[in-house]
Amino acid sequence: MFKYFCSLVILLSSVGCATITPVQPGSVSSERVFAKNYSINEPQVKFIGEAIVSMKDFMLNKSFVPKLKASQEFKVIDQLLSKAMYVGAKDSIYPIVGQMEDAGTHETLNLIRMPNTEFLVRYAINESGYFNGTLVGAMNQLMFQTLKFVPDTVKFQQVVEEEVDMKSLYVNFEIIFTGMTNQSINMLYREYTPDNLAKPAFYQNLTFPTNSTYIRFKNVKIRIEDIDTQQIKYTVLTDGVS
Repeated sequence: MFKYFCSLVILLSSVGCATITPVQPGSVSSERVFAKNYSINEPQVKFIGEAIVSMKDFMLNKSFVPKLKASQEFKVIDQLLSKAMYVGAKDSIYPIVGQMEDAGTHETLNLIRMPNTEFLVRYAINESGYFNGTLVGAMNQLMFQTLKFVPDTVKFQQVVEEEVDMKSLYVNFEIIFTGMTNQSINMLYREYTPDNLAKPAFYQNLTFPTNSTYIRFKNVKIRIEDIDTQQIKYTVLTDGVS
């Protein structure tokens, strides 16, 4: 009972009231994702099972949602009671339940609430992603600092939802060297779906004569410098990308 009474007194002690504003709508941005594992006219060496050609080229829409994600496992400690009030896991996500202005720096503070904690305390996270020491109660009262985050290096990062822009150009494929026999050079073409960038939407086995100096599939033209059953030395001459 005494411990409960102490917690109640501590948490209900206030130093003023905060002006809480609703969470501002998140912004949306787009960026081009372009990556390939080769350079035109530069010799490459790959072993069996590796992609000799891999290319991604698409637009990615990023939506900043009103949620924050913890960078590491942490605890919220009541310093007077030496008690963990809450334990958070790495990558745990917390909705932003309001915003306020820091009286000193005038930066916007995001308010988050930990689940299953008493008195509906909200924690102020600064623009750098760290707890700035401000506690806000259920009645928007500013409260004396009795809680701390351990470790204090835990960072709460903006949650970003990503979605491929289906209205723009989309390319995501790879050609894998799968070996060589007396009759053929074997490769595998895999194309990936826009909604799951790691899930093949289409694949095709490719075979070329063992004496091939050049091989071509779609817009990709390759010169074979040397090849055996374990590795291929080659140069990509063209890929259809300006």
